[in-house]
Amino acid sequence: MGKIKEEPGHNDTANLNESRTEENGEELSYEERVELCTAIAKPMSSQKTLGRIRKLIKKAAKDQKKNLVFGTKSTQTALRRGTVGIVLISGAVRPVETLCHIPGICEEKELPYIYVTCNTDLSGGKIARAPIMIIKPNAEYQEAYDKLREDIRNTP
Repeated sequence: MGKIKEEPGHNDTANLNESRTEENGEELSYEERVELCTAIAKPMSSQKTLGRIRKLIKKAAKDQKKNLVFGTKSTQTALRRGTVGIVLISGAVRPVETLCHIPGICEEKELPYIYVTCNTDLSGGKIARAPIMIIKPNAEYQEAYDKLREDIRNTP
């Protein structure tokens, strides 16, 4: 029994994005990244909202243990325990079944959630990539948090 070797970008869209970036020497555009997302990735963040998300993650990452919950297992645990915040989900996660139940939980608990184009959009501070993340409210970045929450509310 030997190890099965996976081809680059086999089922992982984040790897696909990285390999296409290296080959061409340039990043994928926002529209190209949206096309690579799964069919259930609705509501998808706009380019403007995505910029606000990145800024908020950088501000929250200064004290990441207090302000952020990231990664599939820890986020699911936090949601079960009733953590309050904005839920950010990567739209490029494969297989879809790993995170398809999260929007239902968010709607049940009345938490705002939005999909972003790929895992690398959910990076900042010491976080390299995460398929899902919760940003908790904090007085240090409350204004940016409220703006993002309003953007999510207005997203079709």
